[in-house]
Amino acid sequence: NFPGGSNVLTLERVSTAERILLLQAQATLDILLFREKEAEAALWQSHQLATEIGDRGSQAFALHFVGYLRGWGEHIYEAIRLLEQAHELYIAIGDPFRAVLGDHALGIIYQALGEMERAHLYTLRGFERARRYGVRYNLGWLHWNFGAIALARGDWTGSASHLEEAMREAEATNNLRLKPLVMQAQAELYFRQGDWQQAEHYFQESIQAATNTEWYPGTVALYGHFLAVTGRRTAARTQLDRAAVHPEPPG
Repeated sequence: NFPGGSNVLTLERVSTAERILLLQAQATLDILLFREKEAEAALWQSHQLATEIGDRGSQAFALHFVGYLRGWGEHIYEAIRLLEQAHELYIAIGDPFRAVLGDHALGIIYQALGEMERAHLYTLRGFERARRYGVRYNLGWLHWNFGAIALARGDWTGSASHLEEAMREAEATNNLRLKPLVMQAQAELYFRQGDWQQAEHYFQESIQAATNTEWYPGTVALYGHFLAVTGRRTAARTQLDRAAVHPEPPG
């Protein structure tokens, strides 16, 4: 798909494309190793190179992950802006797999902000896109979105149904990153319904499932919160201290 021209131009473009792939791989590794600044620097460098050669897919990759690194704190609106730009690019170039990733991310972020209509709209569009193009790996994430939205709205039946579907998809696709989040949500659901025994079971299961993921500190902290509000302060402090010694994951 390279434009016509001299061999030097074509080789230069190939070299640039390889450099972009290397920077993307380096950024991914840096994210996994909690090196947020290094990851962002590599992503912006890859974005600049991608812009120079008109590689919109790599531009979107960089924007999506820089948006992810902005997190859900004080920079959340910048995160949304970057994720939406990436999402639009993925749709424009016809990449449904990564477009669905954007639908999922924006759906759950808007849910966290309390903008339920937007959250539901992005999640629904992502779900329809995933089914239309056979992007099965993301169906579980989208069911989790629906389950979290229903949980926030107090729709216990709807939440339980979507979370069960999310777990079935996680098991079918061996999605080890999704499983602990589904269990977290199931624990919160049982907690809000007043079934503390089942809630504790799911909290403990989610901690085991999250051990080798970036969700581990947050999962332990949620369990600590559950113990605290159910009157077990000593046990709660133990869990919260466990969570506090871990570095905060990027994003």
